[in-house]
Amino acid sequence: MTIIQNGNNNTTALTVPDLYVQIQPPNNAFINGVPTNILGLVGTATWGPVNSPTTIGSLQQYQQQFGNIQTNKYDMGTHVAAAVLQTANNMRCVRVTDGTDAAATAAILDTTNTANITGINLTAFYTGTTGNTVVATVAAGSSTSIATPTYKLTLALPGYTPEIFDNIGGTGAAIWANMLNAVNLGQSGIRGPSQLAIASLGNGVSGGTVTAAGSYATLPTLPITGGGGTGAVATLNMKCVSAVVSSGGTGC
Repeated sequence: MTIIQNGNNNTTALTVPDLYVQIQPPNNAFINGVPTNILGLVGTATWGPVNSPTTIGSLQQYQQQFGNIQTNKYDMGTHVAAAVLQTANNMRCVRVTDGTDAAATAAILDTTNTANITGINLTAFYTGTTGNTVVATVAAGSSTSIATPTYKLTLALPGYTPEIFDNIGGTGAAIWANMLNAVNLGQSGIRGPSQLAIASLGNGVSGGTVTAAGSYATLPTLPITGGGGTGAVATLNMKCVSAVVSSGGTGC
């Protein structure tokens, strides 16, 4: 039996029958380490997704995802802060609720009429008290003109980059539908859907137009068309707006 190092002999040139042992050198491959410092945290928060793990690496990142630390027995931010003090930087946070939390809501009003009808309703993207600090501002669009007016809706939340939906056009009910689509669907690949609020149409009617006026004996004919939202019900009523006495009465 012959023992040789691998590669030191030409095995194809061997002519004598025998047992040849070739020593194989060790492989230089390394075994990658597996991180064992991942910290899993489950608790309550004032903002952020529910029942979904989120990777957190710092206290600042936690506040952007889940809001500020609360003085609460089950507050997840308190545990994150304690872990960060021990140099933890690789955490998986899961927000949970008892189902009683609600999302903040606000109405954007149509001030072109004295009734201040609701144009669209905004509901915070997540439940919790952080949604109370979301601010919505409507201003003139950057390319607005007298002939073609446009509007700009800005949604802001402390600690977040403001979301700007610019040059939203339309008149009457169309402006509100366009604003809703901008918030929920985005305006482009750069300005995507809002991550702060969800929009829904209001249920008010800002005005109406009678298409057939009727007479003293018949009610006006439906439909009555007008701008506004959904769920409106038209009710027809007659009233006397003027009267002329054609023949005077006599007697006591």
